[in-house]
Amino acid sequence: MFNATVLLGRLRGGFRWTARRRALSVIVVGLLSLAGCALVMLIAGEPLPNGDDEFSYLLTADTFASGRLTNPAHQMRDHFETHYVMQEPTYQAKYPPAQGLVLALGQVVFGRLYWGAFLSMAIMCSAICWMLQGWLPPKWALFGGVLAVVQFGMASYWAQSFWGGAVAATGGALVFGGVKRLISTPRIGLSVAMAAGLGVMANSRPFEGLVTAIPVAVVLFVWMCRRSGPAWRVSVTKVLLPMGVSLAIIFAMMGVYHHAVTGSPLRMPYQVCADRVPITPELWVVSIGEEPTEFLNPEFEAAYHTYKTIYYEHRTAAGLSSNSLAKITDLWEFYLNAHWTVPLVMLPWVLRERWARLAAIVISLGACAVLLTRVRHGLPHYAAPVTGLVVYLVVEGMRHLRGLRLRGAPTGAWFIAVIVGMTLLSLLLDLHTAYKLNVDHPWNFRTKWAEGNEYLNTVPGEHLVWVRSPEGWKNSGWPPRWVYNRADVDNSKIVFAREISPDRDRQLMDYYRGRTVWVFIPTGGQGPVRYDTAELVGTEVR
Repeated sequence: MFNATVLLGRLRGGFRWTARRRALSVIVVGLLSLAGCALVMLIAGEPLPNGDDEFSYLLTADTFASGRLTNPAHQMRDHFETHYVMQEPTYQAKYPPAQGLVLALGQVVFGRLYWGAFLSMAIMCSAICWMLQGWLPPKWALFGGVLAVVQFGMASYWAQSFWGGAVAATGGALVFGGVKRLISTPRIGLSVAMAAGLGVMANSRPFEGLVTAIPVAVVLFVWMCRRSGPAWRVSVTKVLLPMGVSLAIIFAMMGVYHHAVTGSPLRMPYQVCADRVPITPELWVVSIGEEPTEFLNPEFEAAYHTYKTIYYEHRTAAGLSSNSLAKITDLWEFYLNAHWTVPLVMLPWVLRERWARLAAIVISLGACAVLLTRVRHGLPHYAAPVTGLVVYLVVEGMRHLRGLRLRGAPTGAWFIAVIVGMTLLSLLLDLHTAYKLNVDHPWNFRTKWAEGNEYLNTVPGEHLVWVRSPEGWKNSGWPPRWVYNRADVDNSKIVFAREISPDRDRQLMDYYRGRTVWVFIPTGGQGPVRYDTAELVGTEVR
């Protein structure tokens, strides 16, 4: 029988043994995150899509999993117009492809899209651990990697939904982990790793990635220009050339994707979608254009005016202050909360180190990038590229805190124990939130959408579902969003469509002749309503 002291000693010894083996540490952290995600899923239920962004990522994932870069425009596409999805010149989501790519990996390898989200979290936590190994002693790097697993890599919405965040955070970790090592020991592999990180950010959070990469570019430029910097041959052969070639390959691949989707290698899907579906600028500091004279459907018009209201809120002193406070609060709650704020009291001592100052500058720029967006709340995945640096500053603060002693007592060690305990408690709270969203929330959009799909999948044959807006939806301030389809619309068992006019609706039913036709009103208490090919029957299906 081991007593507690012996067991604790064995655990510490095993931790130190693992920390000394850097590659093993990176692998262990990733496996912990993957196992943790799976455990949370078993308890809280399978992640379900909720927001428009998630459905658009699912479309990209389904497209890639089918072996295509995009899908041909549908001849009845007006019935399938929906938010954040372009219908022409091809049918694809408007967002950069990185999140859809990792979700597709989960679909292809494991048969479930959510395993792609789990894998992205595991890779992110491993990348953060690798980054910290370049910034901290080995045992503290492993400690920070494990903390990242508990804080972000198991039950957060990054892991238990399809919103993303982990992909951009991985890109940031590669960039920031590479730059410190590169300046210490220039190597081709590190330059390639940094280029890969920049490419990941460019294909996940391009604006925020660019903002946070600028200080790194400045640091590298100053380092190469200093007299004490590397010889020009080293700068060219081990930094500039491998990084430039890698980035050229990445941008060429991006050009191929853009050309397949939009018809131009220099035109992003985001731009094409914005031209077809008018929306206010994503940054409130950018001047708004003329209001469109017509919209494709009433829901797009309602969404435009909702976003316009938020846009103009940011351009008033009161609106800017209240919205900025809401964003900062959201960022603080996700990245720090009370338990990770405590180590930051040591920042005056931490910031005496120049790399810590760089981390603080980059984090501040990442937060400013979020404050410039038109959204009302922080949406923490917007700031995802700086995640690894947040973990670094917190762990560095804990390192300084550890040496604190009051009247000879190891006060700092006690503080660290409390911080770790509160981090574990926050994991339980995140687990409860995930459970409420996926399982125990009867009026939740996720569960109602999943229930409708589950029911129709049990009904023999193929189905066409008219999504009809409920009465009074315009007074709710936000339009219902249920028209989302798979990549291969015609071969899907369930096709969701919006009503346009009796004649055109009849054309779509003729196009899908042989399908069972339904009406779905997306409110909490409504289920599918049977609809035949001639007239509304009105028989509610429970």
